[in-house]
Amino acid sequence: MERIRIRNRNPDPESRELITSPNLASMEAFVSNFQSNDPRCNRIISFCARHFPNTLSLKLSHLSISSPHLRANTFDVFAKALRSARSKFNITPMIRTEIKAPILECLIQESSKNPPSKALSVTVGAVASSVYTKSEITRGQWPELLDFVTSCITAADENKALQEWGLLVFRYLPGRALQGLNYPQFNLITSTILRQLSSSDMVIRASTIRASVSLVKSCTRYRDLDNLLPQFVASAEDLMASGEHDLAAKALRTLVQMAMEVPGYFTERLGVLFELVVRIAERDDIVEEVRAEAIQVLRELEDGIGDEMRKMIENLSEESVERFARLMVNFLEYVEDDPSWYRVDLDVVEQANSAVEKRSILLGTYFLDRLSFIQKGKLLPIVVRVARERVREQEWTKRHAGIEAISIIIEGCSEAFNDYLEEVLMLTLDLFRDFHVRVRAAAIRVIRAVSFDLEEKTVHEKYHDKILPALAVLAGDALCPSLQVQASIAIVFFCSDCKPDYFTPFLDGLTRRLLTVCQSPYKRVQEWGFSALSAVATSSQANFILVYDSTMASLKDILSKTHTFRKLARARCLECIGEIAGAVGKETFLSDSVLVMDTLMSLLGSLRRSDHELRILIFQALVNLFGCLGEDLSLYVSDLVPILIRSTQLYNPGVADTSLNQSDKVDGLKEKGLACKVLLRMATELRNSFFPSILEVANALVPLLQFNEHIKIKEIAISAIPELLKSAMSIAERGKSQTNTSSFVQKLVLLVMPALSEALEEETEGEMCIKFLNTIDKCILVSGSVFGKALGSTITTGIKRVLTAILDVNEPPPDEDDEVDYETGSEDFVKEQQEKILKEVTNCLCRLIKRFKTGFLPCFDELATLIPMMWDDKRNSNEKVMGFSIFRNLVEQCGVEAQKFYDPYLPCLLKACQHDDPSVRQEAALGIGACAESGDDIFRAQAGAALDSLDFVIGHPEALTPENGKTFDAAVSALGKICRFHRNDINAPEVIPKWLSCLPLTRNLDEAKIVHDQLCLMVEMRDYDLFGPNNQNLPIILAVLEEVLDNQENLATENTARRMTILVPRLKAEANP
Repeated sequence: MERIRIRNRNPDPESRELITSPNLASMEAFVSNFQSNDPRCNRIISFCARHFPNTLSLKLSHLSISSPHLRANTFDVFAKALRSARSKFNITPMIRTEIKAPILECLIQESSKNPPSKALSVTVGAVASSVYTKSEITRGQWPELLDFVTSCITAADENKALQEWGLLVFRYLPGRALQGLNYPQFNLITSTILRQLSSSDMVIRASTIRASVSLVKSCTRYRDLDNLLPQFVASAEDLMASGEHDLAAKALRTLVQMAMEVPGYFTERLGVLFELVVRIAERDDIVEEVRAEAIQVLRELEDGIGDEMRKMIENLSEESVERFARLMVNFLEYVEDDPSWYRVDLDVVEQANSAVEKRSILLGTYFLDRLSFIQKGKLLPIVVRVARERVREQEWTKRHAGIEAISIIIEGCSEAFNDYLEEVLMLTLDLFRDFHVRVRAAAIRVIRAVSFDLEEKTVHEKYHDKILPALAVLAGDALCPSLQVQASIAIVFFCSDCKPDYFTPFLDGLTRRLLTVCQSPYKRVQEWGFSALSAVATSSQANFILVYDSTMASLKDILSKTHTFRKLARARCLECIGEIAGAVGKETFLSDSVLVMDTLMSLLGSLRRSDHELRILIFQALVNLFGCLGEDLSLYVSDLVPILIRSTQLYNPGVADTSLNQSDKVDGLKEKGLACKVLLRMATELRNSFFPSILEVANALVPLLQFNEHIKIKEIAISAIPELLKSAMSIAERGKSQTNTSSFVQKLVLLVMPALSEALEEETEGEMCIKFLNTIDKCILVSGSVFGKALGSTITTGIKRVLTAILDVNEPPPDEDDEVDYETGSEDFVKEQQEKILKEVTNCLCRLIKRFKTGFLPCFDELATLIPMMWDDKRNSNEKVMGFSIFRNLVEQCGVEAQKFYDPYLPCLLKACQHDDPSVRQEAALGIGACAESGDDIFRAQAGAALDSLDFVIGHPEALTPENGKTFDAAVSALGKICRFHRNDINAPEVIPKWLSCLPLTRNLDEAKIVHDQLCLMVEMRDYDLFGPNNQNLPIILAVLEEVLDNQENLATENTARRMTILVPRLKAEANP
């Protein structure tokens, strides 16, 4: 038993007395006054159970024998202790042995009582969980318990109380205990349960039904229970036929429990189960609850054995598919005309809370959706047929269920939907005129679904002339605000894929009706009215000019009526105007811009700090207005920038702001992101007027480079940095600012580049790493000479961290918490992401090499061991090419200073010339050419091997095919460089004519111009090895030169072509003296 050290656990006096008292008096007093809902009692039990389970168990077990009149309360306390969420109720083996006798004695004594004690059976089950652990040592410690349960369950039918008691205890025994039944015991219990499932005694039958789950748990071979499922369902159906609906519902809930706890039992019985539960759900003599419980069994198995369920549904016959589909459509009929559906004055959350969907409808929706993705073509004609049958039904719920079913299956059946599109749309448009609002709303949802879920946009092309006017009529129905909302949402969805010309015949009527919606007294109706009007303007583009004047007149009227329309309505109006401005363009909108901007600035200045929703709308309007008007809005920049910067600082780490309510955080973050977006747009569209604010904006955006709370905000901040640099550099280059622009730009670069490098080092998400590297590359390009070597070293450190993570280098990270891990997600996705990262790394390094040339070599030393890993056997062809291209750029830009890197590089190039992928062979050939041009003693030793490698590329069987053409040209170019720079190290009289025979080059135009210039120079110098003995190669030289001149715009520089033009006549005269 545990040592009692009360002093260290700070118990209250009552707990102390219960545990330390040498007799049962205090425990007896506590149990006699126990009330399960008393917090004081629960606190004492929880403390004792957590710290002294052995002492508590002993006292309660002895009290249950010594005080039978308190037995019920005793076992209530015991059960409460065992279930205590905070306790780890670990009874030692010695105590388990000691409490066995009193508990078994209680079982025997209670077996004669009616009704039996549920608390005792729960307690026995919980104690048994401790006894029958996974350890083989304890599995057989309480065989008497299983013997007792078996004898009770199989007692004579006259002894109903004993049977009920046995079934109750059996029900609460854990699976490990039940699996301790020997085979004769299991067979006896199984045969008894199968028989009692049809007992005329409803109490026994109910107990048997609930015990069936435990029977399945006790089974180690499910085939021994083949008869249980049919017998169980037959019992449930018999209860239904007898009018025992409550008990039938309990039986089906037990079947649901069985599906949840032992789904494996059903794996080989899914076909049988499907038939049984569907048969039950199809009965006419049952209530909705029972029907739903039957199908809930299948729903639970979807979660438990989803793959097997999918296979079962795939293998359903066409007849079974139709039967199940019709049943699920019937489930949709349980929809009620809930008054909350019509409450547009409620916000979305309030409306959702007040209109909870019935389980029947949720099940019908779920399985129709599931069927649509599995059965596709089989299901679609069935549901269309069912909907057509119901369209003339008198009950609105039937019409609603039919059209609702179509909207549910559209996404899953999208591939086959075009064959039924016209029929469905005609049916839908017909129901637009249904007398019941809910049916019209369901028909609108079909339009939303076909707009969003069908990949082919046939519906827009063929039926826009019917759908747009019909939706406009519904949107204008002011008598039903809920329908106005649904119709406006559908217009937003439908417009997204409409061509501008589709709107022309309907623009006037459509915009007039939507303007009416925008002036509704209801917030939600207004919201979707403005959204729909914005969608129409955006999709119709320049065609919206036809209704611009009338539309703007109404919108300006809304803006001016400050007493009629609240700030929110005017903010939505401004957002809508921003979309319209983007659609019609600067020329049309400019005359209204001053009024709109003055109203916007006035409204923005009147907002409170907590008005996130309003600022979101205004900022969205500003994004579009700056995109439309650009520098014409320069007057507003100085006033807007402080407001925008204040919004960018919302929820910044380490910035406490007690004025912000955490419940508003979603809107606050959205405001923050849109403020960043406006600043990005300003940096992109404005130059002169934005220049004074650039450093201030940069200081606001730099902290957001590591803002991990909202990924979109981080992305906008990353995108904005190069635009800020471009803006500053453009002013500096034009010299239009009075500021010392050179110093200004230097400050900006020194601010943003280290921040980008630090953020790159800390980044753990692959996609964000790609964006950082891309931005760094852009910044290096834009910064030009302002970007100094110290910054290059800083960026290299960040790149090294990325390469270390990507290339699986076995170096521990500096800090476990900071470890970079890009390997999340599927294997293919990871490989694709890593390749993208390496591509951006390559771009950055090549940019740095070109910027600093030999000055970059000390930084490159840090990467010299990493880059070769990009072409090892684990990397794909694209990655090998990237690695080789980095070294080639280094060789080309640094010349002989790069020779120290030839040892790991040059041998790999020679080997890569035999790679299967032509892109790898091409890059290898280009690298050999660069080494030949820049190298000296090191390359001389490899000249012969290089010739052999290039010979393999040039002589490749597919060398002249289109996909290998550039590779061939690169190899010939490299061969020419060897001939030029290492003539003394090769057999020139043999190699140079071979090189000549490969000319002219026509596919790799950059290399072609280099090679043809080299040829021209050699001809001018009368190279002996080129012309050969007795000028035998002169006809070949002449033919090459003439072919180059025939296509000189592509194959030669202007200078080379001019020199060749002079050479050709001379050579012809020489060839034909």
